[in-house]
Amino acid sequence: MGTAVGARASAAGDQSIAVAAHATAKATRALSVCSYSYSGAEGGIALGYNSMVADGASGSTAIGAGSVVSGKNSGVWNASPASGQPQNMLDANRSFVGGDNNYAIGNKNIIGDKSSDSFVLGNNVKLGASGATLAITNVAGQDAITNASTRTNTVTYTNTTPVTGAVALGSDTSVTVNNGVALGKSSVASTAAGQAGTDPLSAKDATASAGVWTATHAAVSVGNGTTVTRQITSVATDTQDTDAVNEKKKK
Repeated sequence: MGTAVGARASAAGDQSIAVAAHATAKATRALSVCSYSYSGAEGGIALGYNSMVADGASGSTAIGAGSVVSGKNSGVWNASPASGQPQNMLDANRSFVGGDNNYAIGNKNIIGDKSSDSFVLGNNVKLGASGATLAITNVAGQDAITNASTRTNTVTYTNTTPVTGAVALGSDTSVTVNNGVALGKSSVASTAAGQAGTDPLSAKDATASAGVWTATHAAVSVGNGTTVTRQITSVATDTQDTDAVNEKKKK
């Protein structure tokens, strides 16, 4: 048993800590701080009203009201209106992180449960899933004998596709390919690895020398190709075959 402080707080896990009314630290060395926070996995940390580390999401951290982590060794930081009963909080105001080794900082973000090793910084970003929901039952329930929480949580992700190694920096960005990088608000990274460049001398696609003529990883995007475009400025002249070329060098 652990240490529980607060009305109907529950710390059933060995060396666990639950602080505040209805806080739950269910697993070994779990930490849950703030009302209705829930940490159900070994080493899980839930900080903030109605924040949650799901059962089985070992080593994960959820910070901020309405933050939800269901994947292992992952983390989320979210700010949601901290009022009302937790089961009534709108899923649209939460951030959800599924899969393993994923991190999201910002509000209303989603990383799907089939994705991994990805990072989000911004708001309203969806990687590997179009939506997510959290169903809570027995939010304040306790076993009559042990006082252990009887709360259950079910996280569901919709329209999931696996995305690995994605980086999305900026609100409303999107990455749909493995190892893609989206930079800036509303940028979309959808160009996969293996794209061949054009030899300016022959005006034909060049397929030799992977890494020089053919991309080994997905593209870095600074727009969406139609309504969002950006210049890349302050580029020095190149020294290697894989360096970017500035306008001065071309002249």
